[in-house]
Amino acid sequence: MDQIKWRQPFRYHPREYMYWVVADAADLFWSSLRVGQLRALPQVIIHDLDRADALSQRFAATLVRYEPSQVTVIATHKAAITEFLLYVRDVPVREVYLGQPIPELEAHTPTPLTHHEDSSTLDTRRQIPRRLAQARSKRKPQMLLRELQQAASIYTIGGFYEAAEHCLDEGIPLAEQLKDHGGLFKLWANRFLIAFASRDGREAARAVAKLCEILPKSRAPRHEAWVCYFQAMLWLRLSQPTEPAAANKRLRHALSLTKKINDTLLQAFLYNAQGLAYHQLGDVQKAEAACREAIRLISNDMMNPRARIEYATFLYNLGQLELSRGNIESALRYLDEVQAIEGDLPYYHGERGRFLMLAGDMEQAERSLVQAISSGVPSPELLCNLALVQAALAKRQEALSTLEMLRVRFPDYPEGFVNAAAIYLEDGNFEAAASLLTQGRMWHNDNPELLCNLGYLAYCSDQLKQAEEIYNEVLQLSPTLSDAWVNLAAVQLDRGNLVGAKNSLIQALQLRPNDVDILDKLAYLEERITLAT
Repeated sequence: MDQIKWRQPFRYHPREYMYWVVADAADLFWSSLRVGQLRALPQVIIHDLDRADALSQRFAATLVRYEPSQVTVIATHKAAITEFLLYVRDVPVREVYLGQPIPELEAHTPTPLTHHEDSSTLDTRRQIPRRLAQARSKRKPQMLLRELQQAASIYTIGGFYEAAEHCLDEGIPLAEQLKDHGGLFKLWANRFLIAFASRDGREAARAVAKLCEILPKSRAPRHEAWVCYFQAMLWLRLSQPTEPAAANKRLRHALSLTKKINDTLLQAFLYNAQGLAYHQLGDVQKAEAACREAIRLISNDMMNPRARIEYATFLYNLGQLELSRGNIESALRYLDEVQAIEGDLPYYHGERGRFLMLAGDMEQAERSLVQAISSGVPSPELLCNLALVQAALAKRQEALSTLEMLRVRFPDYPEGFVNAAAIYLEDGNFEAAASLLTQGRMWHNDNPELLCNLGYLAYCSDQLKQAEEIYNEVLQLSPTLSDAWVNLAAVQLDRGNLVGAKNSLIQALQLRPNDVDILDKLAYLEERITLAT
């Protein structure tokens, strides 16, 4: 199994790893109960589960791991409970009641609370429904719009995207009606942040287009700089392919605008984004210089809790740059600094495990990854990395158990099927591998790696015609996959199609010029063809 490649070198605010925040919230909640000398979690009632968003469900699932005295789940449909139980299958759910939502009770599910959210922010967020109700009752549209703007911002920054969307759906038409261009800009900016964090490129592009429409009417240099930033991040992170040169041009323009305004945090964000642009352009030195400038700017505002969070993020980005250079020890030192600031964030434990894995220290990597996973609901990347480490340590059963967890919780990740099948193939257990890959194909019929493994299984089972069909299917999906051309040549050779095998190897050689193994195979085939004629 190949190691997971460096896919996402830079993090972005708001956080993309909200599941970790959910886990932190559950741990914070349980810790607060322990401070009050409560030795066991009391009854947990999860009401109206059908309407709970994914984050709320995982918050509840994490709480259930602390083994409360009783768990009651109220939902309209059995499917909602069945899905919820996937997250808590290792925890005995003592009582689950299925029934219609109780009208006289207010529907309530716990909501995520980050460990960075102080009491004043929490109080403000809790007051939002009351403040909105008061603004509606007073029938003052401008007052209601201000409250909706503030609510949307608080919910968006905190990761409460569903609640933020409700505020945006009400606030945007109201701002248009009142012709409040400044308020309209802020609302669409929040819509962009939500779409970006959700990796919804189409919605993010629509939000940027709307912001560009509003920009001439708002006439604010700060707004123009933010639009440049949003456009650049869209090109750098969500466009396929990425457009770093165009993004860098926009960022330079935005930085020129910030000379007219005093917004250190915005400048830091722009330099950090420029670091990503330079990295994608292959200029690591300029990328490092931009990241260091972002750190310098934000270090002057460390009393601001948000600035402290981003300071840690920018340090982490420098660590990622060192990782891309192969300087793993230097990358780990940056991560040490990050964890000194955000030591209780499980995401960084997982990243330490990944860094150590790349350094070849599998035992330490396993400890860090297990520590990260035990802190809350695991991410698919964490489970993938842990399985890779366990397989490298010859802990095959542990690796298979980890991959089973990955398949149950995140079936949309092909690694749960492919990597487990690879372990079974190494052990010669073709039946178990075939069963997993067939199951995985129901989810990932267009995944080349999964299909390649199925082709290999068919080849090992002497089902040569089926193997050739599968490899041809793979190459239709991914014609630049050189291993698939080599494997197809092997199948064609066994079927007696010498010319077809030679043509497949020529295709592979074009993708891997001067590859000794392919050249040897090609020479052997040409000799066979000469003898045959």
